Amino acid sequence: MKKFILSLVIIAVFVACDSKNNKDSNTGSTKSTGNSDYIITKNGIGNLKIGMSVDEAEKLLGQKISLKHAQEEDIWYDTATAKYKDINLTLYFQPRYTENENDARVMEIFGLATNSPLCKTATGIKIGDSKAAVLAAYDESPINMGPEFEQVNDTTWLPNFSKFYINVRDTSFDKDLIFKLDNKKVSSIEASIVLGD
Repeated sequence: MKKFILSLVIIAVFVACDSKNNKDSNTGSTKSTGNSDYIITKNGIGNLKIGMSVDEAEKLLGQKISLKHAQEEDIWYDTATAKYKDINLTLYFQPRYTENENDARVMEIFGLATNSPLCKTATGIKIGDSKAAVLAAYDESPINMGPEFEQVNDTTWLPNFSKFYINVRDTSFDKDLIFKLDNKKVSSIEASIVLGD
């Protein structure tokens, strides 16, 4: 009889531990981020990486990328929309630096942005999360933040306090994760090379 009772106690302990583990993974307290194809980092999203050329990105995505200003000369910045897996993306391109002026100009990805609810960061931040959640997730990272500014006439820009940005800088200060917020909720996430610093 004592062995039977001891066996029941051991089984109850294992069931309780397994139940707690399942509860933790369901609530996200273990920071489980799910499918790695949808994890956005400072380097890109899934296998789509900052620094890829248009040709490399087209091969990975299996689709033609149409740059908005492809026919214009001396463009230093261009954009395109694309689909990666089930995610709609905006891709930002710039000419790849080369020391040889005779090299053919190659446009490369310097940033990408998404508003897909399928995406999240390695820390678990996703579309719809609060400003406080972003700040808590990156409390040990260099951060630059503030309201977006809107042009109200030819000479005046005013802050729009319902639209906010949080730039999380990496420790080498060359890339950012950029969170755009609408009414204090994340509305898009962007990975980008830092420009203009």
